[in-house]
Amino acid sequence: MAVRKFLDENGAVLLNEKLTAKFATKADTTDLPTALTDLTNDGNFVQDANYVHTDNNYTSTDKTKLNGIATGAQVNKIETIKVNGTAQTITSKAVDITVPTALTDLANDGDFVQDANYVHTDSNFTSTEKTKLSGIETGAQANKIESIKVNGTAQPITSKGVNITVPTNNNQLTNGAGYQTLSEVQTAINNALAGITGIDFQVVQTLPASGVKGTIYLVSNSGSGTNIYDEYVYVNNAWEKIGSTAVDLTNYMQFSDMVALTNTELNTIFTFAS
Repeated sequence: MAVRKFLDENGAVLLNEKLTAKFATKADTTDLPTALTDLTNDGNFVQDANYVHTDNNYTSTDKTKLNGIATGAQVNKIETIKVNGTAQTITSKAVDITVPTALTDLANDGDFVQDANYVHTDSNFTSTEKTKLSGIETGAQANKIESIKVNGTAQPITSKGVNITVPTNNNQLTNGAGYQTLSEVQTAINNALAGITGIDFQVVQTLPASGVKGTIYLVSNSGSGTNIYDEYVYVNNAWEKIGSTAVDLTNYMQFSDMVALTNTELNTIFTFAS
């Protein structure tokens, strides 16, 4: 087998010494610039210790543009300012606009009235609202009657009105209480008097359980004068009061109230007549 060589540590040290010595004899001793001052200045560069380099080149156009801008100038430039269509004077880049601070500073067109007691609200009061308010009664409530009933029956509401039919005659009522019409009473009386050939009167302290046909019972009512009895007849198995013996002569003239005119009174009458 062929022998294989290798470089051990001692050999590596020796090789390094050999190479170092070899390159030392081949070194280039030419001096290179290490600062701008080592270069020849062609006149286009200026030494400035405060100079800071940027990536934006500053051109002659930029210089001209910058010279045309006033110191402290802003981006937007207002060329004219008007108030109510009138141009305002611009002095030293400022405009003093006179703004009214009181109603007295304004021209009164005749539609405004000065009132120290006036209180402004956010709700404008229109003529329509004024008319509406005038049509509302003082103290009117917001309640609205939505239904009107008569004896539990709702009535129809037509054109904001309700026509309620109210009975004006007994025959329009339901006869639930035993009331009789005039014709029914007359029929009952005729039936009760049928076959009676005479009328009898009987004075009693109290009404008996039943009565006799054709007899009018007079019951004392503790009255006085002509009003001392109540009159009853027995009809259809029940007592019916037909009146009393009272006679009211309050509005009647008595014979003693009639006095003849004297001759003196007659002469006085004829004197005024002539």
